Amino acid sequence: MKFRIVPMTDEYAQQVVSWRYEGEYAFYDMDAEPGDLREFLDSTSWPGRSYVTLSDDDSVSGFFDYKVDGDVVEIGLGMRPDLTGQGLGAGFLDKVLEFARQIHNPEEFRLFVATFNKRAILVYERAGFERVRETSWWTAGAMHDFIEMRKPARIT
Repeated sequence: MKFRIVPMTDEYAQQVVSWRYEGEYAFYDMDAEPGDLREFLDSTSWPGRSYVTLSDDDSVSGFFDYKVDGDVVEIGLGMRPDLTGQGLGAGFLDKVLEFARQIHNPEEFRLFVATFNKRAILVYERAGFERVRETSWWTAGAMHDFIEMRKPARIT
């Protein structure tokens, strides 16, 4: 599958918000945390920061955003539920990282992933991300554990 990147729009955001993940992955449903939902739907924060990927049939296949902190770009991302677990994560992540390199030219990438999300952790580790630390914060109505992962952004 090819992933074409386009800026976030209200229509795309509403599609992402409607996604429903199964089992423990329901943690990633956008309406699981009202504050996160408000932030996600705030179109004033989108320009230059929030994007979606479109698949070959122009349907939304994923979303991502960037937070720039000096020379570090923090990435938040997600794939459409019916596309997860099919071996598409590496290609999706590669596209997101390459796009960030072109726009921000960072020294390093950072992301946070829920500790239970073994599929995503494997994709990130295969892409060269390393575990930095574990942390916890309140989201989706409870305390949850996350792994901070980092990777040099420069291609050598």
